[in-house]
Amino acid sequence: AGGAGPGEHLAGPVAALELITGDGLLLELAEGEARGVLVKGGRAAGVVTSEGELEAGAVVFAAGAWNSWLHKFSGGENPYLTDDPQVEPVRGQILCYQQPAGQAPLVRHVVYSPRGYVVPRREGRLLAGSTTEHAGFVCQVTEEGARTIAANAAEIAPAVSSLEVADSWAGLRPRAADGLPVLGESADREPV
Repeated sequence: AGGAGPGEHLAGPVAALELITGDGLLLELAEGEARGVLVKGGRAAGVVTSEGELEAGAVVFAAGAWNSWLHKFSGGENPYLTDDPQVEPVRGQILCYQQPAGQAPLVRHVVYSPRGYVVPRREGRLLAGSTTEHAGFVCQVTEEGARTIAANAAEIAPAVSSLEVADSWAGLRPRAADGLPVLGESADREPV
């Protein structure tokens, strides 16, 4: 699913989820759509979902590209934080190449260029990316995006052009208006 390369300290999202929800159970997963933050006594006390309320000692608001669409509070209070960052979606596309069985890896670590990157994965897979597109909430791979990624990957490692594209996908990254990461506690409510 994912893993770290020597000195790279990275993990695929599936592997990371398995780690935090495994036997140590650092996280409880719940069904339903998040509707807002439950506020009691002026403090964040949990999350309101389509299935009910979930109480928590702290709330991490990690809505990504959908941050600006979700209400931050429930119970009739102002649905927006005064320091609420406006976030827009930015589409990124990735190609996944498959090397033939038994072939030595084309690259052994992440290789970056000004136009893209290639990332070796287990079982002969090689990820190549990515695009940065303002396409709203349209989350699909495009022919133009795939061509651009393929050309950039071949520039980084020319042998990539001989590999078969085994898979491709698109995702939406959050981008704040100032382009900076949105991290830290809310000035409006604790502990959010």
